[in-house]
Amino acid sequence: MKKRIIIKSLLWTLGISATLFIVLIVHIYMVTKPVKYDNADLQLARIDFRQDLDSAQAVDVQHTVMAMPGIVNVFMNRHDRTLVYGYRQGKQTSEQVYQAVMRSGNYDAERFVLNEKQQSSGCPVMQGKTSFLYSISNGLHELLD
Repeated sequence: MKKRIIIKSLLWTLGISATLFIVLIVHIYMVTKPVKYDNADLQLARIDFRQDLDSAQAVDVQHTVMAMPGIVNVFMNRHDRTLVYGYRQGKQTSEQVYQAVMRSGNYDAERFVLNEKQQSSGCPVMQGKTSFLYSISNGLHELLD
């Protein structure tokens, strides 16, 4: 009787583990498969604030930027004192957005500009083809493709 319970428990454990593993593999595949977006002219930019902003100032900055033509999305991180926004090239520039933010209030801020090393490294999540995360995601993608 005890042997039967142990075998049943073991089979249930293996079955649930296998199911969860398959769900994980399918999820990773779905998240990493290439998706065609019409983002050829979409650009991300960031403004770093040297001062703490209260919630009213943060909302004011977000509204100022979001009201500009060509702005797609705006995210203000008060904790890190950064404003990240997406804009359409040709309709807007990061310099114009920065100037609008500076005109909207008395802020101590600067545009975030990548240096040469950062520009050449590519995606910050996949820092080089030797990283563990890159190896796992690339291997699973090749396996399931």
